[in-house]
Amino acid sequence: MRYIITGHGYYPKGIVNTLTFLVGKRDDIDVIAEEDGNNGYKEEIDRILNEYKDDDLIFFTDIKEGSINQYLMKKLKDHSFWLITGYNIALLLELLFTPEVTKESLNETIAEARKQMVYVKDLLSEI
Repeated sequence: MRYIITGHGYYPKGIVNTLTFLVGKRDDIDVIAEEDGNNGYKEEIDRILNEYKDDDLIFFTDIKEGSINQYLMKKLKDHSFWLITGYNIALLLELLFTPEVTKESLNETIAEARKQMVYVKDLLSEI
C-alpha cells in the first residue's frame, strides 16, 4: 500500500512531518503539494499513477472542492486507487497500521476519525 498525502500550501508537508515525528520515516508515503498556484502536482500525480500502477494507492486530499481532488476524481475513470478527502492525523495514523484496507474498514476508519473533531468546551461540561 502507498499513501499519497496531497494538499495546498504547506499543509501536506506539515502533516507528513508530523507523521514522521509520531511513527518514524516511512518509505510508503509520498507528499504532493500545490504551492503558489502551480500545476506541478498534476505531473507528480501522473508519475505516481504510472510508477506504482501495480500497487494499491490511497490518495488523500485536503479539500473536496479543491483542484487536486478534482484532478484525482477525473483520474478515477482510468486508474484504480482509493481517494479520501478531508483527512486528519487520526485517520492517517489508523490507516498506516491497518494491515488490509477494504471499503468497509475504510468507512469505519473515516467515521472514527470524524469523532476526533470536537468542540472541546462541550467536553468540559461532561467532566
